[in-house]
Formats: sequence, C-alpha cells, structure tokens
Amino acid sequence: MRGPSADRPLTAAGTARCRAARRLDDGFWAPGDYVGLKATFLYAEHTTVLDRYLIVEPSGTRRVHTWLEYMTPDGLSADLAEAGLISGPALDAVRGTPWRRDDQPFALIARKQD
Repeated sequence: MRGPSADRPLTAAGTARCRAARRLDDGFWAPGDYVGLKATFLYAEHTTVLDRYLIVEPSGTRRVHTWLEYMTPDGLSADLAEAGLISGPALDAVRGTPWRRDDQPFALIARKQD
C-alpha cells in the first residue's frame, strides 16, 4: 500500500496538527541552535500519517517528510504474501507472546515461501 502524495488535499475526515519549538524533539534534528516546525496530516482512508518538518538553522533550511502507515496483522500478512513471503501469527512486539487485538504494537516473523 502506498500513501497519497504530499500535495493531495485532506479529505473532510482528515485532520491536521501543527507545532513549533526551539530545538524541536529535544535537539534531534541538528546539533546546534534551530527552530523546528512540524505539521501532521492524517489520511484516514489510507490509515496513513504524514509528518512534515521544517528545520530552520542559521546556515539554512531543510524540509523532511515522513510517512507512517498503520497496518493490521492481516493487512501486513497480505502485503508480505504479495512479495512472496509467508508470515506466522501476530506476536506482541515487546513480550513475544501471542498478540491480542487490544495490544500494540505487533510483530510478524516472515520467511520465503518454499
């Protein structure tokens, strides 16, 4: 599955959040002084989130776009199967025990089909 393009408008069900901070994310984006702006857009019909960052430093400006797709174990298993992989049952990603619907996050172990 692929998310929509960065230029695609949000649907009526979409939401956006914005924030700005000096040294956004505790200085993650640069070693020196900077101002960071983050806009988050939810594309509910694709279960996808786009985070758009603008990092402004004395020496210049950078833009970073990150996509995150929220998947279910069944959806991820189907995508893996399309790629020729078989996955086992969903596991709790922290404990390694069988995953329950109310647990987050989950993990799948995949291998090549024989």
